[in-house]
Amino acid sequence: MVTEIWMDGKNVMGKIKVLETPSGKILRSLVESGVTLGISSRGMGSVSESQGNTVVEDDFQLGLQELSSMNLVFDTWHYHNQIEDLTKLAKNLPDLIIIHDHFGGPLGIGPYEGKREEIFEQWKEDIYELSQCKNVYAKLGGLAMPVNGWAWHKNEYPASSDDIITEQSRYYLYTIDCFGSKRSMFESNFPVDKQSVSYHVIWNAFKKLVKDFDEQDKHNLFYGTAEKVYKLTN
Repeated sequence: MVTEIWMDGKNVMGKIKVLETPSGKILRSLVESGVTLGISSRGMGSVSESQGNTVVEDDFQLGLQELSSMNLVFDTWHYHNQIEDLTKLAKNLPDLIIIHDHFGGPLGIGPYEGKREEIFEQWKEDIYELSQCKNVYAKLGGLAMPVNGWAWHKNEYPASSDDIITEQSRYYLYTIDCFGSKRSMFESNFPVDKQSVSYHVIWNAFKKLVKDFDEQDKHNLFYGTAEKVYKLTN
């Protein structure tokens, strides 16, 4: 618990009180064993630089282990070239429920522009391996962001539901095939996706996408899986 905070130049300084909670006991034991800790507004765990990328170190798993012990859920979004890292994490923490957001962020801009098919083939392999981790669930959506490379945000009119299906249905259908409807759920990713598509249009696209699915699968994708994994109640 933060008890005092002040600025020291550009650095935020503060004092904390370690509470007698499960997390507090872990923190106290780490300090007493000589571990040097830091506090970040962006998460718990140290990072390092590797080939121009920021890499989360293994101590990040300490926080995730605490989530698991409290029966909480870890939602994660990253990019397509990091799905393999998530698979390793899921195997290391088999009791942690992990939600894989936005298909793992397949990129289509910068150095990834013009490489959609190449990326898609590798993405399929990585998604299949991730789906073998039964503690991982797939959240289906979030492909209308500028970083995904379809550039709909630059058009005079936003994308239609048919545009979504024509360009992106293979991502949805492949993921559902790998994870099954019991571990898949649709998401709107609003307001971020509003740059490229309207709210009602994206949901219409989902309805069109699974119009031939049986009723139980539809229920899982639109409601049932989310209700189960997030422990929603009426």
